[in-house]
Amino acid sequence: KKLMYPFMTLNDDTEITHSEMKDDGTVKVYIETPDEKDGFHNAVCWLPDFKWEKINGYSDDEMRYFKKLIQSLSQKILTQVSSSRSNPLRQSSIDTSPQAERQCVRGNFCLPFLRGDVSQETERLKRR
Repeated sequence: KKLMYPFMTLNDDTEITHSEMKDDGTVKVYIETPDEKDGFHNAVCWLPDFKWEKINGYSDDEMRYFKKLIQSLSQKILTQVSSSRSNPLRQSSIDTSPQAERQCVRGNFCLPFLRGDVSQETERLKRR
């Protein structure tokens, strides 16, 4: 099973989750925003290389924002992943098996996530 861990919920209900560290040292960061018309917009970023893929529904402006946000949070994400390797009970996991991922795409995947107040970070990124 592929496990994803909750990291942050933005004010617009965008969820940011991350994987465990893969054998090659990479971490998958998944961003998903509910959308009334399309169901969900989503994107994947691989850390530490900031390789983006599977971008669906986000505008260029939204992606610029997410790229800045993930870049500014990447060290926190990688630190959280590293600390969970030494103590796996520190995080709750979300099932991202293919069946769960299909449910997520259809908009039926609804689990509690950590709430993170990123209003200061958002304002800082807008000023750049």
